[in-house]
Amino acid sequence: MTTPYDVYACKMKCREAATLYQKRQNGEAKALGFWSEQGLWFPYLTERRPCCESFGNASLKGSRALYRHQKTLKHVAAVYNLPLADVRAALQEIRKGA
Repeated sequence: MTTPYDVYACKMKCREAATLYQKRQNGEAKALGFWSEQGLWFPYLTERRPCCESFGNASLKGSRALYRHQKTLKHVAAVYNLPLADVRAALQEIRKGA
């Protein structure tokens, strides 16, 4: 059974994810990981999600693509384990000033 508290908690988690997405997009927040001396991006295990598997780390091109991917709404929703549609709706509310 879903309680009003559960609904509120989910909505707040979605707003938090949407806020992180905005911060990653404007450079206020970075994906969690590190760049090697060779210029390869290695995300921390807490940052890696199934949506990241198609990006290879073995090349500079793959590393940059993975880093860019980890700024996307799809990835941030996966980090929070939330449906993309719910995070997108929260983002629209934030942008409207709600």
